Amino acid sequence: RLRRFYPRLHHANVEIRTAYLDRAIANVVDEVRQVDASTRIRLIMLGCGYDIRSLKLKKSGLIDEAVEFDLPKVVEAKQKLFRNRLLRRRRRKGMTDHDLPDMTQVDLNRLDDVRSKLDKIVTRGVSAADWRQYHNIM
Repeated sequence: RLRRFYPRLHHANVEIRTAYLDRAIANVVDEVRQVDASTRIRLIMLGCGYDIRSLKLKKSGLIDEAVEFDLPKVVEAKQKLFRNRLLRRRRRKGMTDHDLPDMTQVDLNRLDDVRSKLDKIVTRGVSAADWRQYHNIM
């Protein structure tokens, strides 16, 4: 009997979680930018599947860079989806390849591999003297 409510309850849960996470990220960005408005914001998402939060936040200008870590098959499927569907539809709205997140293939169970790839992302484009120019949100 409860099955008939499942889709509505599930979608409501997803909407609540989405709104909560979007607001939490926006709050962190506001706090960081109050201290130094020139700080670049990098959102790093682990195991995000088909979530398109990074696209939404990057397009809105809230974040400067987005990086997603996920399983190789998920990354391949999501890249294909972006190329074949999402970008085609959104080009009219001004979305380009630059708006897409960097997607990194990684087995999240292999901690050394995750750590190594995270280190490369966190230090990318940052000089040793200027490492504070980025604020990373995970």
